Amino acid sequence: MNFDPRVAPVDLFNQTYLDEDGGPINHSQTYSGKSERTAPKFSWQRPTGRFREAQFFAPA
Repeated sequence: MNFDPRVAPVDLFNQTYLDEDGGPINHSQTYSGKSERTAPKFSWQRPTGRFREAQFFAPA
């Protein structure tokens, strides 16, 4: 498991996935082509991709 004791899961989540107003950010990606589409990001595309997210956030 990728464990970094310097990281607090709840604080990291709030800083990474919520804006100042508590709205969601960094959850989806916009792709352009014939028509512009939005899709959820894969785990490795998200800012917390360096962690195994399920295990990382489970204790929070």
